[in-house]
Amino acid sequence: MKKVVQIFILLIEKDKNGSFQKKLESFYSKMPEQKYDFDDVFNDLYPELR
Repeated sequence: MKKVVQIFILLIEKDKNGSFQKKLESFYSKMPEQKYDFDDVFNDLYPELR
């Protein structure tokens, strides 16, 4: 998970025009409500991915 966060931080730092940030805002503003019913099962099956 750390690599993903580091990549996002790097992209945001390099984004001089703010286009990546705008795309992120647009994407997250239109996301449907998420269901988390399966999270516990997934975490039990793949604890290394937490």
